[in-house]
Formats: sequence, C-alpha cells, structure tokens
Amino acid sequence: MGHGRDGRSPCWTRPGRYGIKVINGFWLGQTTDYVNDSAYKSSTLTSILQWVNTYKNNPSVLMWDIGNEVLLNLPHVYSGAQLVAEDNAYTQVCQPGRQQRSIRRTRTTR
Repeated sequence: MGHGRDGRSPCWTRPGRYGIKVINGFWLGQTTDYVNDSAYKSSTLTSILQWVNTYKNNPSVLMWDIGNEVLLNLPHVYSGAQLVAEDNAYTQVCQPGRQQRSIRRTRTTR
C-alpha cells in the first residue's frame, strides 16, 4: 500500500472497498525534549491536525493512534524529576484533542 495525502492512494482507498478499517498512526520522537522543545511540539501537533482534518471523513479510517514506545525510551535519556516532567509533557502532546476541539467527523458513522 502506498502513502499519500491526496486520499486517493491505495493506503486510503483500497481498505474501504472491502469494508476494512485502518488505524492511522503518528510516531513521535523517541528522545525529544518534550518539556522544552516547543518548536517540535508545535510542528508535530500542526502536522497531526492537518492529517486528521484531511482524512477524518474517509470511510477507511477507524481511528488515529498518536505516539509509540516513547515512554519506554525516555528513561534511557532522562532520570528523576526530569523524567517525570518529560513523561507529563509527552502525555500532553499525545492528547491534541484535549488541546483543540475542532476535529469533528462530519459524516455519520454506520
């Protein structure tokens, strides 16, 4: 399956033809400084919201998955109070729906 933002690539069209739903994932930086790297957080959130708003009505989309094994890897980079702060900051990045409520599916689900 291919990638593509136009909604016509096989990644977006083929599953829907067969009634298959797709979980679309967004991977986040494994060693990013989630407390202080505002530019990364802002650009990542903007990118995620663009993808979601573009494809939220695509019949193949089941849901969006944000994040990956970041919490497993942060202890290799941070420790103590800084690790706790990074964990908390990462959690905020993974919950963009709580930061911006404008993402709404415009079609009714079956």
